Amino acid sequence: MKVIPITKGQVVFVDDEDYAALTRWKWHRSSHGYVVRTPGGRKSREIIFMHRQIMNAPAAAAVIFLDGNPLNCRKENLLIVGPAGIQHKRGRLETKTSSRYKGVFRHKGRRKWFARIKVAGRAMHLGSFGSEEAAARAYDEAARRFFGEHAFLNFKPTEPGI
Repeated sequence: MKVIPITKGQVVFVDDEDYAALTRWKWHRSSHGYVVRTPGGRKSREIIFMHRQIMNAPAAAAVIFLDGNPLNCRKENLLIVGPAGIQHKRGRLETKTSSRYKGVFRHKGRRKWFARIKVAGRAMHLGSFGSEEAAARAYDEAARRFFGEHAFLNFKPTEPGI
């Protein structure tokens, strides 16, 4: 593992075999947190993402960070997924919601917690539950079924292979 310094005293972690090719350019962190370069200078509209360059990702595919850290650009931390792959890996959005868990919301009129998951652009109702945690566990079960080992889970698995 090698370290590439970028702007504002930050560093990016890359694999040894990618280090020489990546240090040919000056990299910086974008306003969205990704490590990028602009080949045409500051006024250029073209942006090249370091993680996409490392994985040589096709335009239709997305590259996700398994640990969620865009400064960890080692191949073991990067995964190429289809266009819908980002949604299942993304955690609960940091907006004001009724639940602290992904895929869970409270229905005030019924006084119950509901679980919902989005698969291939369609929302699927998973049921209503008496507790927020029960709804979150139902979401986790569905996420494992639909998205496999790369699913975002509300709770960490307690046993290996779960």
